[in-house]
Amino acid sequence: MALSAAMPFRRTAATLLLLASCSGVSREARIEAKLAEAGLKPKLAHCLAPKLAHDLSDDQLHELATAMKAEPRGGHGTRMLSRRLSAIDDPRVADIVSRATLACAIMG
Repeated sequence: MALSAAMPFRRTAATLLLLASCSGVSREARIEAKLAEAGLKPKLAHCLAPKLAHDLSDDQLHELATAMKAEPRGGHGTRMLSRRLSAIDDPRVADIVSRATLACAIMG
């Protein structure tokens, strides 16, 4: 009887883990899409998305998104990203994005 009582708990725990993992993928996919929309090359956006999803809070991602929507004064890719990071007030966001961009550039 004790074994059957544990089964619903295990199913619930497994369901929660599955939902949590799905929401992580969805968040990464949204971040990747927004980076690409902002002008980053798809390969760079694909590399950056998991790092940013893991290291930035929702508020920090919102601040980054706001900066990425700022005036599109020519340029694209890492140069554009660097210019837009300078508009962000949170130095942690700029640090994380800069490090992630450097790691992606090194990894190719």
